[in-house]
Order: sequence, then C-alpha cells, then structure tokens
Amino acid sequence: MELCWAIYAKAGEWAKAQDAAREHLNLDDTSPGPWLHLAYATRRIKSAGLPDAWRILLPAVDRFPDEPVIPFNLACYAAQMDRLDEAWSWLQEAVRRSGNAPKVVKMALDDADLAPIWERIRSELVADKSRRRLIRWRRRIAACKLRRTPNMFTSCTHSD
Repeated sequence: MELCWAIYAKAGEWAKAQDAAREHLNLDDTSPGPWLHLAYATRRIKSAGLPDAWRILLPAVDRFPDEPVIPFNLACYAAQMDRLDEAWSWLQEAVRRSGNAPKVVKMALDDADLAPIWERIRSELVADKSRRRLIRWRRRIAACKLRRTPNMFTSCTHSD
C-alpha cells in the first residue's frame, strides 16, 4: 500500500494516492504513515484541501504522542489557513516531540507552507539557540577561569 501511495504521489495522482492511503489506513491504523499520507494526498485534491486534511490528521496527534511529523504538518496546514498562532503552537509541539530543535527549525525554514511564521521562527527559535550557545560559552570560560587555566581552547577540557 505504501508503495502504491508513493507511486501515485510521485505522479501527482492525488485522488489515487488518497485511495491507496485510505485503504492502507483501513488495514493498519497503528502507525502514523497512513494517517500522514492520507492527509497529504487529501490536501492536494482540489475538492478537498486543507480543512479536510486537517480533520484527517488531527485525531492522529493523540494516537501517536511521540511522532513529531504530525504536529509539524498541522503547523503547515494551520499556517496556510492563516491560523498563525495555532501554527506556532503546533510547531513548538513538533520541536518538543522531536527532541531535536535545530532539525525541526531547519525543516520549518525550508518549508514554504510555514513562510507566514518564518520571521517568528527566526526571532524566537533561532535566537533562542544563539542565546543557549552564548550561555554555554560563558560557562566554559567561567569553568576554565575557576581551574586557572590560561587558555580555555588548549588546556581546559570542559564538556557540557
């Protein structure tokens, strides 16, 4: 089923991709893939679109509490529906679930669906990363001063 979905999606045959994903979901609703594929294909069908994709994917949030792609996609859908505060909340949930903020931030800044909140991402998530890096460096410098090492780059081996 997943292979069928991938073939139809690659060809831009969204109605057929939607049918394949729906059939896959009916056979196996215990993994996030079919949910994501169904929402993805549904979004691209002119008669369905974002609201239907949103309704399909929303129940999967609680069903797969460790999956970061689900809230990430909901952030994309919300941003495209001009629900920017919701998009921001879903993106933060994706960051939380992933445990890898830099990766999610990069994905978000590479995804045109999230363009309406790119400035907020840059100002809040990227700036936060820079602040954390500065704090780490200040701690390293302080640790080296406490050890009275003359050069923190060569003789002080402090790890975070």
